[in-house]
Amino acid sequence: MRPVISLRSATLMSPLFFAAPAFGFTLIGSGGLKGWDTQTLEFHINPENCPDDVNDLMDKALNVWNQIPTLGVHLTRGSDSASTITDALAGTSDSTPTVHCVTDMAAVGLNPEVIPGVATGQQVSGSGHLNYGVLILNANVGASANIKTLNENLVIDVMAHEVGHILGLGHSTDTNALMYYDASKRTTASVSQDDVDGITYLYARNELGPNDMLGGCAVIRGKTANPRGQVDVFFLLLPFLPLLTGLSKKRRCMGKA
Repeated sequence: MRPVISLRSATLMSPLFFAAPAFGFTLIGSGGLKGWDTQTLEFHINPENCPDDVNDLMDKALNVWNQIPTLGVHLTRGSDSASTITDALAGTSDSTPTVHCVTDMAAVGLNPEVIPGVATGQQVSGSGHLNYGVLILNANVGASANIKTLNENLVIDVMAHEVGHILGLGHSTDTNALMYYDASKRTTASVSQDDVDGITYLYARNELGPNDMLGGCAVIRGKTANPRGQVDVFFLLLPFLPLLTGLSKKRRCMGKA
């Protein structure tokens, strides 16, 4: 796992009371790190040596992050990768980030008895954005930390944790956080507020984008799969219909002539 480089924390102090220190998320690498410069990040698995259900496990791990409403990047599983772990660690994968199941963890400098997975090889572009990463899963036969012998919930937790590192997060001091280093502290893969704060810092959702809430304009959408949402929006905007009608005649939208 990547070392913790920077720590962000805050303590609220008052003449009347003292609050406990807030947990702070950390980032990998040096200060000023930016996330991947994309709206959709694909993880490419080399299925060799992996469990038969590795695709399903990966989808569930990615969904742990995708469920965060403030996340400005969508994580998905891309096409399989033909790159070997040697290619990946050399920085020459045909796609990135890649996921590999390794049968000889010691050969890549990892202890197979205690490390079920690790994120490594992260690279940063000249603009400060992440643009390369490798996720290694332990498939070492007979090893205690072989993911093929672990509980599914634990494997999903491990994979989601390592995805967090690929995205640029370091470890958290919050024992409830997905990014806490010890997976045994959690029973299921889920994010804490600290995880949400960290990932939103790197990938803040653009609320004024064309595909986000209200599409950047105060409009009433057509029929969707969420009729209750339509009603909520309608009643919210009803008092302002005269104003909206006037604006629509001028063909204007917030921030655009």
